Amino acid sequence: MMFHRSLIAVCLVLIALAVPQLSQAGSPPAQLWSSMVISKQSSRGIKAELEHQLRSRLERPAFKETYYELRLSFPIQMGFGVTLFYRQVFYPDNTAWRLAAAPQLNAPFGLDWLKLRLKFQRHAPHGEQARSHARFRTTFTLPLSEPCTLFFQAEPWWQLDAPIIFSRYRLDAGLQRKWPGGWGFEMYYRLQGDKKGTDWQGTDIFGLKLKAAL
Repeated sequence: MMFHRSLIAVCLVLIALAVPQLSQAGSPPAQLWSSMVISKQSSRGIKAELEHQLRSRLERPAFKETYYELRLSFPIQMGFGVTLFYRQVFYPDNTAWRLAAAPQLNAPFGLDWLKLRLKFQRHAPHGEQARSHARFRTTFTLPLSEPCTLFFQAEPWWQLDAPIIFSRYRLDAGLQRKWPGGWGFEMYYRLQGDKKGTDWQGTDIFGLKLKAAL
């Protein structure tokens, strides 16, 4: 009962955030994000992942960006762990690098359906000054018939330059499925809001991620 009440509360928060943003944005632009993730986990629980993602607009010009990201996750204890990230991004006319570190907590307070992550990142396009952000992601999962799981995520961003501002948010709803042998996929819808001056600009994002464990 408490789990279902929590899901209802999350849905209400998502709606409360999305409705004002959509009413200002009118018809937001849309994007398609497709990616492939290859992972390997050691006997000590250390996990390495390599992801390649292509981001495309649903209007011209279609190509937005692509990137390669290497992630190393280190479990510590009691569901707590740390993940390190390195990303190389390719834009139509530039490149960028990104470094990040994220402590994360699975099943806090014994709640198996809850995950928390606080990510600190530094991102720098070539020839431009690096920007730093803090991102706090909350994930709620709802198991369906095995092996499918629904998930909902909320992730506000803060730009850590002077002054510190709330600059972006992401609201996700999606489905995960796993197959024997380490294969799986994830598809999701994401509403991304970006602050432009005093207004918010929204983007509809449709994502598909394929996963393979070696």
